[in-house]
Amino acid sequence: MDGGSTGGGVVAAVNDMLPLAMAVALSPFPIVAIVLVLGARAGLRAGVAFSAGWLLGLGSLGALLLIAAARGPGSDDPIGGFVPIGIGLALFAGARRKWRTRPRAAEPPRVPGWMASLNDISAGRAALIGAGLGGLNPKNIGLVFAATTSMAGNGLSRHEAIACLAVFILLGSVTVLGALVARALGGQRAAAPLEAVKQFMLANNNVIMITVFLLIGAKLIGEGLASLSG
Repeated sequence: MDGGSTGGGVVAAVNDMLPLAMAVALSPFPIVAIVLVLGARAGLRAGVAFSAGWLLGLGSLGALLLIAAARGPGSDDPIGGFVPIGIGLALFAGARRKWRTRPRAAEPPRVPGWMASLNDISAGRAALIGAGLGGLNPKNIGLVFAATTSMAGNGLSRHEAIACLAVFILLGSVTVLGALVARALGGQRAAAPLEAVKQFMLANNNVIMITVFLLIGAKLIGEGLASLSG
């Protein structure tokens, strides 16, 4: 990152990171988790704690990877072209695994065992789970790494990179924060719509993630190949 980039670099960085941020936002498990937390005894308080933890975890991950990307090989370094290719191939592998583990016809969606405890959770534990899902999720690590590498490769100044990272975090959190806002404004009236969203995400978890992994993987591999050929 340098100190004299132009607005064009910011626009390019935002365009590059937008699909990656949407892939973070569309991850089913954080959406299901926030809905379960909002329906717990602690309700809105636990939901606020979960959302704060999510933002902290995702933001900390982004900051660390942005620093690493700024010190790594630049976009004109041939080695840099292999990074998005590697992430893209890893996403393809993730799509293959999701396909192989997809529920069969008429089979109820599988809910991870740790989610069962979210129905009766304290605000402190909700914050820890939110931070873990935001900052320690392997899928998030790959997507945030790709986003921060793109930011570093667009020659942004430090302030521009921080602003782009903030935009990325907000876009990647839109579903979690959207559920929180819906519960805060709608009260118990929001319970039924949020439950419908939860059931949809559980039922279509594999389909959603396969689609996201394939699209983002293809994008990253294409960018890596273009970098190597350029």
